Amino acid sequence: MEASKYLPAWRKAVTEFAIYAATEHSWEPLQGPVSLEVVFYLERPATIKPEKRPYPIVPPDIDKLVRGVADALSDAGVWGDDSQVVKLVAFKRYADFQNTGAFISVETLHEKNTEKLGFNL
Repeated sequence: MEASKYLPAWRKAVTEFAIYAATEHSWEPLQGPVSLEVVFYLERPATIKPEKRPYPIVPPDIDKLVRGVADALSDAGVWGDDSQVVKLVAFKRYADFQNTGAFISVETLHEKNTEKLGFNL
């Protein structure tokens, strides 16, 4: 059971966007090692000024956010299983100058036939 009441809707949104992006790019589920890069854009509380807290050092935890994305990408068929992720880059930022959401990028780590899928959510 997940702790966040927002997780089911978030996973569903990521899954739907990933399926759409994969369909647009004739994406085949990845085999072998993959890289996952995610930038999460979180809403800044109105009471927290950028000078006071430039980065979101409060919950949600970045590892929980990444887990939700990785599970959703598995559900979407982007890869066979999120255990294939051998490289991970993740950031949390405040969405001061863009919409809240995430930029998600997945890339094969094979030397031949490198494939990359990226999308904004």
